[in-house]
Amino acid sequence: MNAMNKTLCLLLLIPAFLPVSSSPAKPPATELPLATVNEEPILAGDLERHLGRLHQSIEQMDRAGFDTDRLMFKLINDVLIGQEARAAGMAEESEIAESLAGYRDELILKHLEKVEIQDHVEPTPEEIQRLFREQYSEMQLRIVTANEKAEADTILVELRDGADMEALATARSVDHVSGRGGLMRPAPRIKLPRSVAEVAAGLDVGDLGGPVQTDLGWTVFRVEAKTDSDPARFEALKGSLRSMLRGEKARALRAELARTAGEHHEVVLDQEWIATMKPVRQPDGRMTADTAEPDHVVARVGEHRTVRAGDYARALGKRWKGVRTEEAAAAAAPIILSALLEQELLTAEGTRRGYGELPAILALLRTRETQLLVPRYLEEVVAANIEVTPEEMRSYYEENKSRFLRPPRIRLGQVTVATMEEAQKIAGMLRGGADLAWVVEQHSTDGYKEKGGLRDWMVARPGADALHDRLLEIDAGDVLDPFGADGSFMVLKMVAREEQGPFEFDRISGNIRQSVYTEKARAALDRYIKTLRERSEIVVYDDRIQALRITGAVAEPAEGEGAPGGHGH
Repeated sequence: MNAMNKTLCLLLLIPAFLPVSSSPAKPPATELPLATVNEEPILAGDLERHLGRLHQSIEQMDRAGFDTDRLMFKLINDVLIGQEARAAGMAEESEIAESLAGYRDELILKHLEKVEIQDHVEPTPEEIQRLFREQYSEMQLRIVTANEKAEADTILVELRDGADMEALATARSVDHVSGRGGLMRPAPRIKLPRSVAEVAAGLDVGDLGGPVQTDLGWTVFRVEAKTDSDPARFEALKGSLRSMLRGEKARALRAELARTAGEHHEVVLDQEWIATMKPVRQPDGRMTADTAEPDHVVARVGEHRTVRAGDYARALGKRWKGVRTEEAAAAAAPIILSALLEQELLTAEGTRRGYGELPAILALLRTRETQLLVPRYLEEVVAANIEVTPEEMRSYYEENKSRFLRPPRIRLGQVTVATMEEAQKIAGMLRGGADLAWVVEQHSTDGYKEKGGLRDWMVARPGADALHDRLLEIDAGDVLDPFGADGSFMVLKMVAREEQGPFEFDRISGNIRQSVYTEKARAALDRYIKTLRERSEIVVYDDRIQALRITGAVAEPAEGEGAPGGHGH
């Protein structure tokens, strides 16, 4: 299926969920009920999210297809089981509650980011042009880097007194360009370390700058050349410049929002503990932040939010990846803590503004709660008493031996040539009955040529890779389509295939037990769902579901429409 047809399938089959009326009395299309289960609605948005979980790509959608009736059947079953789980008190269990609390925080922060930040960061054309001129003007620098600031200060004094910078860099610098006398290749400002670029931007050619701290240490530099940005590059870079400006504006808005949030949510730091979070160099050179008490609270934000030592240590370790000196790592630590505090402040502020109680967020939380409850309830209640006896396992094995076959042994013949055109010609010759050994002798260039092209016996493993899966599908004598890369294209012919029969019972008893358990659990679930459905009030709005399926959008029902249907939900 080509890309256009895939797109058409999406438009036809996935609901667009567009609002269809500006009337405030009518809910958005995503809030339109498609069914009710004991008066609990299943909304169009629930089906949309379920489709999103099932189909992460267009290719997967092509394979699975769309069956709205089947999806609705499952959603109804999930709601029924979720209702039973809540009645049994499972929603109050700490594991479920903690998971939902974390998810609520994510949703609150995402909503606040959208309405307070992302909707206000679009740059003007003039701002994009200005950023292009600033960030894509090129500079060439000569640098000398020292591990300690005192050494860098000494180097700067020597340079000002007339020392040869190239010789000094070669002899004493600890960075990656010391072998070139410290001379860096010309680079746009955006590619330079921020601390270096900010200083260098205000210098003239020949001026010295620094020392400035970088991930490599303390750097002294001299501006060797400067070149204005090339206007011919603007169009190609405009998209990334726009994204960069959006990011900068978002960071500024986020920081300002966090600052004002601090007026409502007091921040209290455990400075003594924070001071103990020092970089520890590992044997492989990485620096990490170890903490003996990961649950210790290093910061409190308002009455309910905290930053724990373990979270802080993980964030530090991630930032310190690639940092060479303990001094540079320590300098980055306050920035990391500020970022963590900013996130907690924004989440606290979003909660204060009531975002966690918005109907859309409550619906998402209800859906996530159901997702957490269903498998737990099925395991602990529906399938709790299922037992699998040795006799059942043995009987299942005897009746289903074809499901437990060993992978076949396979022997391949291989011909390797330089071009795809030649490989396709070779494949045609082999399919036409040409002798493999003769073709190998005349054309092949690989190490199997001395063996007549024959490779050693192998066992094809299901799921190992695409080649193994393809080998399991073909028979002796078949020739695969050529594949490879420039200069080395292979043609494979299956010379022999030996089936190895089923695995012995003892070898796969665990797999057999799981298969029997799964079948019994499925039967128990079917019985249980049937019972739930018989005692529940389920109303399905066929016309709305049909609108999803046919038009690709949730159409507003006409006057008098929306009556429950009878297609077997």
